[in-house]
Amino acid sequence: MVVCAAWGREEICSYRSVRHLAESLAAQGLPVLRFDYAGCGNSQGDDEQPGRLDAWRGSVDAACEALKRTSGVSHVILVGLRLGAALASLSAVAREDVAALAAVFPVVSGRAYVRELRMQQMATKHAAEGGDVSILENEGAVMPEETKAEVSAIDLTRLARAPARQMLVVDRDDLPGNANWPDRLREQGCELVQTAQPGYVGMMAPPHKTEVPLQMIETVTAWVRERAAAYPAAASPAAGLQAADLATRVTLPAAAQGGQPVVETVLRFGPDNGLLGILSEPASPAAADGGRLILMINEASNRLVGPNRIHVPLARRWASLGYRVLRFDPSGMGDSPARGGYAENLVYCPTTDEDVATAIDWLRARVPQAPAPQMHLIGLCSGAYHAYRAAVQGQPIASTVLINPIVFFVDEATSLDYPDQLPESFMAEEVVRYKQSVRSVRKWVELLSKAAGWRRLLQVVRQWISWHVRKISREIARKLGLPLQKDLHGELLSVAKRRVRQNFIFASSEPGQVYLFEHAASAVEQLERQGDISIEYIPQANHSFSIYASRLKLIELVCELVEKPNRAA
Repeated sequence: MVVCAAWGREEICSYRSVRHLAESLAAQGLPVLRFDYAGCGNSQGDDEQPGRLDAWRGSVDAACEALKRTSGVSHVILVGLRLGAALASLSAVAREDVAALAAVFPVVSGRAYVRELRMQQMATKHAAEGGDVSILENEGAVMPEETKAEVSAIDLTRLARAPARQMLVVDRDDLPGNANWPDRLREQGCELVQTAQPGYVGMMAPPHKTEVPLQMIETVTAWVRERAAAYPAAASPAAGLQAADLATRVTLPAAAQGGQPVVETVLRFGPDNGLLGILSEPASPAAADGGRLILMINEASNRLVGPNRIHVPLARRWASLGYRVLRFDPSGMGDSPARGGYAENLVYCPTTDEDVATAIDWLRARVPQAPAPQMHLIGLCSGAYHAYRAAVQGQPIASTVLINPIVFFVDEATSLDYPDQLPESFMAEEVVRYKQSVRSVRKWVELLSKAAGWRRLLQVVRQWISWHVRKISREIARKLGLPLQKDLHGELLSVAKRRVRQNFIFASSEPGQVYLFEHAASAVEQLERQGDISIEYIPQANHSFSIYASRLKLIELVCELVEKPNRAA
């Protein structure tokens, strides 16, 4: 089995579901390979290189050959999701070893698909505010004009022959499927099974809210099991198989000007080897600076490539410059299984702090000869929260780069379902938004013309009053020397006393920066004067920096913060 993933936002959201599909297929005794297309995920390259469609098709071919080489099978069954179904079909028509193909919610017309991506982009807040939409973007993935033209030319109804003699087409049950392609497949003599299945909407929800489409997975697994039964069981791996064939350790070219080639190692570590990580370091041990270590922590429910894949080029750049960089999936995220007693996909899972501490210890043990390694933690959103908590808990680190943290304290009452329940950060954002609109008659009319607007205004006012009462109470308690719970002011000062530099990066109008200044303004001012904290802003950016221009600014700023000499060094 070779599983061809979706692209862009759909790949991010469906990653967990695709893993469950692969595990379901593997449970049938089939060797299953998941992979990243060239320029995507953990693979080399980027979206902006020319010839992307050919590179993606070549990735499918390379995956088929790798699976045959490592497992000893003679034939493969391809399973493709969305654009992955189109890429699998384009690859299969030129191969003779594809026994069957399952196309799940397939992209049949590239032109319609590109139009759909453009409509999604135009519906974003950035586009509505006049942002640059000349570049086709989809949650951090980019389609330059050449790639857009190549993808637009895809039309599976015009393939010269059916991609495989036996095929499964899974359509959405909430929208009409493309009838032209199945009709064409039947005309070409394909033994076709066509079905409509639920689950697309839940699978493509925001990553922390995704639902695994169990019925679809069961349907695909049963169909594959029947087709695979006609072939002998997989043979043993080819004799003389080397570790390099399993891609556990690869050498990459230098990723920074004047830098060194990079070695990346896929590894398992932690309790029961339950955490999956990728270590990037200079290919030459002599080029590594043992005192410079970086730990990159996942954002939300995304995997270790980071938000909009920014962890990959950053890790390779820093490794090329002599750092050792570890990025990993905490328990229940990406490819790390959840710990016993916890569900997977919990953004602020209590075990994540333990996983971060485990990763810090593992990375420090990598350089035992360095008496005081300089450990830097980097994270966005929930990744920033966990990096911050590591600093507060006294982990041996030199600095943090905290990008758009939304919350600084998490308990059972914390809600991610904004605005159903307003944690203080989001309430602060609401107050700022209301203040900015106070002179707009039109907005007041819109707000107060409906009962829901009145209720919303009263909710914010109540929250604002309660917030300020608690703020005043904290100031009084602080002056009296009384202990406080959720004391951001005191935590920032405590972290600074341990000589840990704290770097904050915020997009415009981020609720976390409002919370930071409302709860700890005096501490921030003091630490800024001392050079122990920095606050940077990137305008016209959204929360996850999925907008191309702002993402470039973020990468540049993070590099500047990490690469400049640290005072503790």
